[in-house]
Amino acid sequence: MKKILLLILLSTLPLCAFAEVKIIEVKHRAASSLESQVREILDNDEKVQAAGSHLILVADGESLQAAVKLIELLDVVQRNLLIRVRQSENRQVAGEESAGTVRYNTKAGVTTSAKISTHLGNSKQSSEQSLLLVEGGRGLIEVGRDIPYTQQWAAFSGENSGYAASTAYKKVATGFWIYPEKIVEDKVLVDVEPYIGNAEQSGTQPPQIDFAQLRTRLQVPLGEWYPLGNQLMHRDKVSRAIIRWRSSDGESDKRLEIRIDPAD
Repeated sequence: MKKILLLILLSTLPLCAFAEVKIIEVKHRAASSLESQVREILDNDEKVQAAGSHLILVADGESLQAAVKLIELLDVVQRNLLIRVRQSENRQVAGEESAGTVRYNTKAGVTTSAKISTHLGNSKQSSEQSLLLVEGGRGLIEVGRDIPYTQQWAAFSGENSGYAASTAYKKVATGFWIYPEKIVEDKVLVDVEPYIGNAEQSGTQPPQIDFAQLRTRLQVPLGEWYPLGNQLMHRDKVSRAIIRWRSSDGESDKRLEIRIDPAD
């Protein structure tokens, strides 16, 4: 039955000139979870399709060999990973001073005055969170919460998903999706994608925006703290804005580090 199904699926795939066909059984992963990664290394006229626990490849010699090697690399028993994230934030709030004079009479009949003032200044916070993920899984690092939904965020929304710049949204949560794809020797291949989503549980909600096109791959050393924020600052303007946001009320700079250890 499996062979019949594979032949039927194979007949639906258009064959390119000089293409070779190979059917590979995937033993330790879902074949569908590897399909998109294999497709990334194939040319436009080459094909890969998941069918049950198999991947059907239609490609020329070199691409076919590269795809087979990639599948062999990915199709292993998945390991559990403990991911720790350390954050520190320096926030500068626009200084506002409120002063007033209070006058009152003493029992001796002397008029006395006192000044009262308040000032909003800088603050520093630090936190740490941990995630337990399997290779190939996905987890969310929340970097900001209750962030003002400024025109900058609105521009990002419109740029990537067609939302208008004029909005009634008040607050957003920001962060990064992380995908620890594979341990290779002493490093972990990690895909990172910006995240902007809801911060409020009721009322008009900001959108959760798809930034998949901004996903980037990093090589994070096992068992060491890695300067994730420094790397992302130079990748794209959305990631940069998440780590360092500014508004009329002030600005915030974050230091973001990540550490990945085997949890088996």
